[in-house]
Amino acid sequence: MKGEKSRQVEVENQLLSISLQEGFSNDKVVVHCNDTKVYERSDVTSDIRYGLADSFDIPIEEGLNQIKVTLADKGLSQTFQIQSANIQYVGISLVKGDLALKFSDVPFGYL
Repeated sequence: MKGEKSRQVEVENQLLSISLQEGFSNDKVVVHCNDTKVYERSDVTSDIRYGLADSFDIPIEEGLNQIKVTLADKGLSQTFQIQSANIQYVGISLVKGDLALKFSDVPFGYL
């Protein structure tokens, strides 16, 4: 798919917190972890007051985990790998027609 990218990030525990942040407008978002669908929603819309559309936690297995985020209606898909280690926070935004990822070891702040 257009915009397919791959990244690897190390984390320690077995929980991944994903925030769908800026740029979403009534989008269908599907997230897979190790080929298992863990999130699907068809009306994802960012609240411009907070820069957040939705957030959710997913369990990750010990070792290497593959996370794939797809916006099929926009022809976008991004894959990244997480090595279990500690709680990891991932922010995903839609910027200029492409998916942008932010990684943090602390929760993102929303007002």
